[in-house]
Amino acid sequence: MSQRETIRAYFRENKDKIRKMIVDLTTEMCREKTVNVVSEKLSEHPYLKFRGEEYRVGEIVKRVLDEMDVPFEEHARMEGRPNIIGTIGQDENGKRLMMPAHMDIVPAGEGWDGDPFEVTEKDGFLYGLGKSIKDTYRDWRNYYNAYYDIKPGENYPLPQEIKKAKPYERFTDVKVSPDGRYIAWVSNDWGKRRIWLYDSSTRKSRKIFTAEPKFEQSVDHTYPVLTWHPGGQILTFANEEKGGVQLYFYRTAEKKYEQRTMPFFEKVLSLSYSPDGSRLLVSAVINGMTDIYVHTIISGTNERITFDVADDLNPVFVRGSDDEIIFSSNRLSDTLSNRGD
Repeated sequence: MSQRETIRAYFRENKDKIRKMIVDLTTEMCREKTVNVVSEKLSEHPYLKFRGEEYRVGEIVKRVLDEMDVPFEEHARMEGRPNIIGTIGQDENGKRLMMPAHMDIVPAGEGWDGDPFEVTEKDGFLYGLGKSIKDTYRDWRNYYNAYYDIKPGENYPLPQEIKKAKPYERFTDVKVSPDGRYIAWVSNDWGKRRIWLYDSSTRKSRKIFTAEPKFEQSVDHTYPVLTWHPGGQILTFANEEKGGVQLYFYRTAEKKYEQRTMPFFEKVLSLSYSPDGSRLLVSAVINGMTDIYVHTIISGTNERITFDVADDLNPVFVRGSDDEIIFSSNRLSDTLSNRGD
């Protein structure tokens, strides 16, 4: 049984127990009346000595984390208003998913049939005083901005500016080479397309490609489409020229590129190499249908992978595999069709 199946089985088998725990905890926390108001309105809430008083709900949170053997840290900008941070596991890269929550609530306001600090259940829903998620995220961000006192240019170094855009110029499709040495990006200034290449070893950038004239017009910012060869020495890009799609291979060492036509494609939306660098995954449009193709570099041929009305976008090979592909799609099921329907 996979980890996902194990978790699902646990929730199915213990759903009543889990539901009771959630209801009990919600009820207990709501009764603490941790109302967050400005100091001028504290007199309207005689049960408060200072705004928020989140420490009361904090004690409940710490108790539950202790019961579950979950390690946690407590941070507070002022006494009585703590933040509790619990951690469980991490992925193979040491990263964690952060899930913020709040321990304070907003003033009750009007329209309550009963005590807003007593949770009631009606039609399967719990009703009690809480706080909007928008305010939660705002307070979370404000807290940590103040906690770390980030001041770019003073106690936090400003990132290096590689190139500054002109007033009507837009930078798109930034791609870093696999070895991290080169950064390529597209600039579009009133339809004039350029590709730039920055070398981190010399800290210099240069223009490697230019197409189309500059004049006030409706601009297509989707071209050129960039990708790096796994070896890190070839920047590959597709560009629309004279109603067709051209494929370029720019070699950074020689500072030269090769060019070939990609017939039949009305538009190329994305490019991605296979791990061995012998094939390109292409999301492209033919006859108004957005599908996935495998372009073999040596022969220049294309193999159609999907053929249906769904839009299939951003395909990439699974890391370490030359045969598995993942992509995004608006299809209604996980079944692939090659019938064009």
